[in-house]
Amino acid sequence: MGFNLLFFLENIKAILLVFLLIHNSIQEDNPYAYDKSNLLSDRQIIVHLFEWKWTDIAAECENFLQYYGYGAVQVSPPMEHITFTNFNNGNDLPWWVRYQPVSYKLSSRSGNEAEFTDMVNRCNKVGVRIIVDVVLNHMVGVGQKKGVNGVSSSGDSYFDGTAGVEQFPGVPYGPGDTHDKECDHDIQDSDYQNSAYNIFGSNQRPFIFYEVIDQGGEAVHASDYIEIGRYTNFNYGAAVSSAAKKYSNFGGLTNLGPGYGYGNYDDFNVVNFIDNHDNQRSEPPNVVIYKDGTPYKLAVGFMLAWPYGLPRVMSSYYFSTHDQGPPHLGGPYFNTTSPTFDSSTQTCQQSSGWVCEHRWPEIRKLAKFHQVTAGAAATAITSSNNALAFARYAKGYFALNNNANNNFNLNTQTTLPAGDYCDVYSGDLVNNQCTGTQITVDNNGKASISVLPNSIIAIHVGARIGGPPPSIIFI
Repeated sequence: MGFNLLFFLENIKAILLVFLLIHNSIQEDNPYAYDKSNLLSDRQIIVHLFEWKWTDIAAECENFLQYYGYGAVQVSPPMEHITFTNFNNGNDLPWWVRYQPVSYKLSSRSGNEAEFTDMVNRCNKVGVRIIVDVVLNHMVGVGQKKGVNGVSSSGDSYFDGTAGVEQFPGVPYGPGDTHDKECDHDIQDSDYQNSAYNIFGSNQRPFIFYEVIDQGGEAVHASDYIEIGRYTNFNYGAAVSSAAKKYSNFGGLTNLGPGYGYGNYDDFNVVNFIDNHDNQRSEPPNVVIYKDGTPYKLAVGFMLAWPYGLPRVMSSYYFSTHDQGPPHLGGPYFNTTSPTFDSSTQTCQQSSGWVCEHRWPEIRKLAKFHQVTAGAAATAITSSNNALAFARYAKGYFALNNNANNNFNLNTQTTLPAGDYCDVYSGDLVNNQCTGTQITVDNNGKASISVLPNSIIAIHVGARIGGPPPSIIFI
């Protein structure tokens, strides 16, 4: 971001999904204890409600997420953070202020401690967990001081980030708590490529769900940490996005799992995602994002249908510049505004400024597909140029066609019991009828399926006309 950050802990360059931090202590008797998601068994999906307020997240858990198989919300950093009144000529407060802590008080742009506690309680009551994005390895930019040049904080804590002064009484931290000797410079590419110890430190073993942007050429690798939890798998989104953009063959993704290309480790090691709040702002993005429309829906749809890793769905607000903050009421406080919803489609109204990809019909219904097919292996796999199909054994069938002009035609074993099924990508099961494409599965479990260009067909036992089928297994 173009400024120094005061480093207080020898840690990895970004910490994500932190549950606990332990120095020099690992439970050697069970080194894989920290990879379990603790989500409900049939709700193994995270949604990142980026920059949402705590009150809005609580309502979203109750009114929407619990009904579409979402098992956890990743929230923006909840701690007290820096604020500005003079950014972009006083017209905005950038998103990255959330990553410049002033203290660890629960007083942020998203709300206060009481609202945070209420959100956690309400979401857990309906089976949705809260995963916190915690920034522990640095504080504000060097030279930032409360009360100077429009700089303040989201709470009441004083701070002085002047080099050599470094006072954060809200923690409290002072200059003796920093690692200036190792980290007193802007983060350079060489820090990532040459020396892991500038970032992590020797004999420091955090107990975390963590982020390592390991796409080759860095000193810190995901493989360094897979014995103490999961890691955010940036290579997954890159591979699927490449196929969605037609740079590579979508049909080749039927091997996407452990050992596929660089950095894809075992199922229990990875949190997979297409885009996140950082790489969707790259210029140009190296992954598909909400602005790509159909290719993005195909990419996220595949992630939610293919059984590998713990998937995370991004939920954004509209932005036109890299630093742009969430929708707000204007200065001087830039209070975040709430999403509003279209009652007929359940999507967020664009006028509210929120994208809400997790509510898009195609994505929310593939999230439900993920829930219904939980635990079922991929089988009856078919692939061709820019197309693939597979069954989720006895629970669902998924087919994707990324060709621009030709249908993807299949006469295939679905492993599903006989019946008429509604394609959930194009429509719904309403009053025992399909509002979109209807697929008939015969008594042998076979079906003729034609997938339109740039589209998906997805059927599952929860979208069968007449109700869920009896337990009949085809071999």
